[in-house]
Amino acid sequence: MKLLALGALALFATALTGAALTHDWNSEDDETLIQTLAAAALNQDDSNIHRVTEVTFKMADPTAALCRARGAPRHNPHVDYYCHVYVNDLALQPMETGNGTYPEGSLVIKQKYSDQRGISTELFTVMRKMHDGYDKQNGNWEYSIVDASAQTVMSRGRTDSCINCHTDYAGTDYVTRLYMKT
Repeated sequence: MKLLALGALALFATALTGAALTHDWNSEDDETLIQTLAAAALNQDDSNIHRVTEVTFKMADPTAALCRARGAPRHNPHVDYYCHVYVNDLALQPMETGNGTYPEGSLVIKQKYSDQRGISTELFTVMRKMHDGYDKQNGNWEYSIVDASAQTVMSRGRTDSCINCHTDYAGTDYVTRLYMKT
C-alpha cells in the first residue's frame, strides 16, 4: 500500500508540473487525489508533499463547524478540532512567505482531527488551484472533501461553505495562513 501511494504521488507530482491542467477532475484524478492524501496521512517521507504545520493547530470553532462534508453529523461544539496542513512543491513558496499567487496545480491539504495528538482523522479538505477562468471571482480554487480513510471523495468543486470562509483571505490568494508559525 505504501509503495502504491508513493508511486501514485510521484505520477501526480509529475502531472502537476507538466502540461497545464485545463479541465476539472475526472475519475482518474479522484483516484490520484485519494492516493496523494493517503501518502500525506501516512506521513510518508516524500519530497513532493510538505507538512507546513509543526504541531497540530487548534481550529476556530466556526471554521471546524463549516469544515465538514455535506450531510455529515452536526459539529459538536464541546469537542476541539485540530489540523495538520500539507502542500505540494508548487504551493510551498507562497505558503511559507504569504506572498504572491499560488500557481496552477498547487495543492493545499488539510487533515482534520478530533484530537490534539493528531491520531483520529475526521476528514481531509483539499484546495487545488485550477486554470485561469475556473472560478476567477474566488481565486480559481477547486475544493474537495475526502473521507477519513482517504478512500472516497465526498464532494468536489465550487463549494459554497469553503468559498464563504476563504473569501476573507483574498489578500493571500484565498489561503488562510493562521496555522503558520510566524
